[in-house]
Amino acid sequence: VTGDPASVFNTHGVVGGRVYSIELSNDGETLYVGGSFTEVDDGGTLRNRIAAFDTTTGEPTSFDPNADGDVRTLKLNGDESLLYVGGAFGSVGGQGWDQFAAIDPVTGLATSLDAQILGDPETVLAIELSGDESSIYIGGESFTAVGGQPRQYFAEIDADSGVATSLDFDLDGGVQTISAAGDGKIFVGGAFVSSNRTTTGKLFSIDLSDNALTSFAPVPNNTVRALALSSDDSLLYAGGDFTDVNSGTTRNYLAVFDTSTGDATDFAPSESDMTTAYTLTLAPEDDELY
Repeated sequence: VTGDPASVFNTHGVVGGRVYSIELSNDGETLYVGGSFTEVDDGGTLRNRIAAFDTTTGEPTSFDPNADGDVRTLKLNGDESLLYVGGAFGSVGGQGWDQFAAIDPVTGLATSLDAQILGDPETVLAIELSGDESSIYIGGESFTAVGGQPRQYFAEIDADSGVATSLDFDLDGGVQTISAAGDGKIFVGGAFVSSNRTTTGKLFSIDLSDNALTSFAPVPNNTVRALALSSDDSLLYAGGDFTDVNSGTTRNYLAVFDTSTGDATDFAPSESDMTTAYTLTLAPEDDELY
């Protein structure tokens, strides 16, 4: 995009709160937005915490799931038949689902999928899908049970039933972000330090073939809030509150790791260029980082 971005896409803003998450349809024609807002289009259209916009006109669509609490994360499945929604709500899409729901991305109506998330106060901050979309990974703050099983801050549920799988790391702090690689690994970042298996730092990787931790073990010195994988899954971009990784390597708020070794690359924006990174997205050719 060249020139003034407002001339290309302008939603005329949201009113009454913040935007926490965005998700773009595969054809680039619809942008889904979640947050704490209550109105969009300069206050001309009521939309409680979740909305969709036509990317050509910038106008809100009829999509209106009407969440009664903040929406913190959005994730479309591969064929875009479902939009997974996480946050701090008690109802969305016309159903009383706590903190997590699967909704129709056209009608905004919720499906019957219930992740049974419990805690006080529970908030879902991250949703990711397995490669075959048979499993959903959920991360967040304060929840103590998911899918009918005790789970601290992180869980895997069956995408059809909502029942928790055997994957259980019982973390000691919140999960902010999850990213799945095509080779059967997932990366998890947050504020945790350890699990029921070992010390994990703020960022770790799981091999889903055996549900075991991999040798990937960087050591950010503060919370990891955002992750993005390169198109070939060889590099992991991480953003957050940290200023040091790998116990002695200065990286202010943004770092890039080799996904095989966990070593930090030479990529290091200057401190003056960065503040806490809350979300990251790579362009399709990996030539730009947003």
